[in-house]
Amino acid sequence: MYYVYMEESNLNEDTINFIPNKSLKKVDSEKRYKVTEILLILSAVGIVVFLGLLAINPSKEASEARNLKRTADISTVLTYISGYVDRKKDIPTSLPTSETCV
Repeated sequence: MYYVYMEESNLNEDTINFIPNKSLKKVDSEKRYKVTEILLILSAVGIVVFLGLLAINPSKEASEARNLKRTADISTVLTYISGYVDRKKDIPTSLPTSETCV
């Protein structure tokens, strides 16, 4: 490394450009995320996901799907009973409980 002697009156920012600038290191540390910033972002994402799950509510959606299936099954049974009444002109006294065809 070479040192150049200059009078102090001639020293200014342009003549001392070979001295490392400490502000560059500070800029690098400012570019990195801090732990608190990361935690803040993660908590914000968690809150958004939680609110999304509240809006969707999977258990309620599943119960509504089961209720729709039950409604469809009851409608099918009533359709078959209605067909029986049309053919036989009589209301059945009981429904068969076995799985074999009657």
